[in-house]
Amino acid sequence: LCPSLYTEEAMKSPVLSYLREQIETVSTKEDSPVIVYVSKMMAIDKMQISDLKDDYLSDMSESKDLAERHALIAFSRVFSGHLKRGSKVYVIGPKHNKEKGVIDIHDLEVTNLYHFLGMHLDIADEIYAGNIGGIGGLDKFLFKTGTLATVSDCPTFAPLTNKSKPIVKVALEADSLSNMTKLAEGLKKLNKADPSVEVYFTEGGEYILCVCGEVHLQKCIK
Repeated sequence: LCPSLYTEEAMKSPVLSYLREQIETVSTKEDSPVIVYVSKMMAIDKMQISDLKDDYLSDMSESKDLAERHALIAFSRVFSGHLKRGSKVYVIGPKHNKEKGVIDIHDLEVTNLYHFLGMHLDIADEIYAGNIGGIGGLDKFLFKTGTLATVSDCPTFAPLTNKSKPIVKVALEADSLSNMTKLAEGLKKLNKADPSVEVYFTEGGEYILCVCGEVHLQKCIK
């Protein structure tokens, strides 16, 4: 998952060797650096998220649509340390590379942390290395995958490859001009949440949705 830790240069680096050891041993020590891999973004119904459910119900109105009803939660695994609510970490994009001059790193204080309990997400105070959890608020920084770490020199994890390639392309349009913004926001969330989907905007002003087949298309539109 992290080939940058196994290059010849990385083997000679004390910092990278230390990080590699922490990941390989799945260290849960208090002083271990926090290293987390985000494998995908998931669109979760706010009614299934414990701390968002009450706010959503109190703000319920007829104008609520599917895009507003869902929140993007990062499906993540902690490889080292303890990820806690209030932890200050670096959000490292998959293309971040200091040596090549590609900078994609942001500061974040973790405020929304969850345990997956079947279809529901429950608030978590901390998640230990070796466990899976959900993190909210990352959709502002990550597209689909990424790395969280308390060490800015931590290399990025390689994004997961998806063998399913979209083969069906359709043009989408809103039922009215007033809903164009909602359509764009919904497609943006869909593009982040589904690794098999591709969405782009043509010069002619059309939104193009690429999916894996008719069944997949119906599910995405629904």
